[in-house]
Amino acid sequence: MHGDVLPVLDRAKARDAEREAARAVLDRFDGATGLQTLAAALQESLGYVPPPAVPLLAEKAGVERARVFDLVATNAQLSFNRPGRRRVAICLGTNCSRRGAAALAVEAKRTLGADFFGFTPDFAVRLEPFYCFGRCEYGPNVLIDAEIHGAMTPMILATLLRGMLAAG
Repeated sequence: MHGDVLPVLDRAKARDAEREAARAVLDRFDGATGLQTLAAALQESLGYVPPPAVPLLAEKAGVERARVFDLVATNAQLSFNRPGRRRVAICLGTNCSRRGAAALAVEAKRTLGADFFGFTPDFAVRLEPFYCFGRCEYGPNVLIDAEIHGAMTPMILATLLRGMLAAG
């Protein structure tokens, strides 16, 4: 019986920790701040918008909770999912798309075994679409962790991703 209760308590503690981390970020904002700005601050600070933070976010922005869910669900830069330890983002902006970003997306999905907004089977890597890193002249661009790689080809991307997966 003890084993049945412990996971519930752990989930509750994790939920409370997410809520408090979000509260600390949101408390930095005074006065009228828009929902987009607040959600982006959570995404930037925590790597995602924790679902337990939705009521706090809605209250701080002065909107209904449904509006928070709609924003996160429709904005490619926001996610309710905790990120993997590593992040791969493929620019799908106009210039990168014209230069072959679709082929990069296909290769990344194949190599990682994950779709956009998904994770590798071990949850170590999150694959995301992105819309413009501001380095259009070097496109197509891919972000791996914090490093932008330009003039990317599917073959080079596959090599980089296989190396990343092998390194753990």
